[in-house]
Amino acid sequence: MAGNPHFDRPGAPPWTEREPAEELLGRALAGRRDEVVRATKAPEPVGTGANDRRLSQQHLFQQRKQSLRRLRTDHVDLYYAHHPDPDTPLEQTLGALDDLVRQGKVPSASARLGPHAGPAAGARPDRGA
Repeated sequence: MAGNPHFDRPGAPPWTEREPAEELLGRALAGRRDEVVRATKAPEPVGTGANDRRLSQQHLFQQRKQSLRRLRTDHVDLYYAHHPDPDTPLEQTLGALDDLVRQGKVPSASARLGPHAGPAAGARPDRGA
């Protein structure tokens, strides 16, 4: 990623006020995929349903897919959990990000861990920490 322009765009704006920044960037960067580093993030709300926000596995997977559509690309270079989410178990969030990397859906993922993370931050009991 070094040496390439890097656009750190916000998550989806309030879902009631679309056009997402990702759609603007998707159009602006058309045909320049290899010239920029594209990053996207969650958990900005995209609706009123229980799975339309937070850092649940379902929301992270859905948001990544929607971001690809809005950015008009087949992949992003970095996907990250932008805000701590005390309502979703940390293991679920880290597990979802790990699954996305292992499945080849994103080459790199990151999580901003807040005070709710506790001593188990970064550990996956089923994968041996």
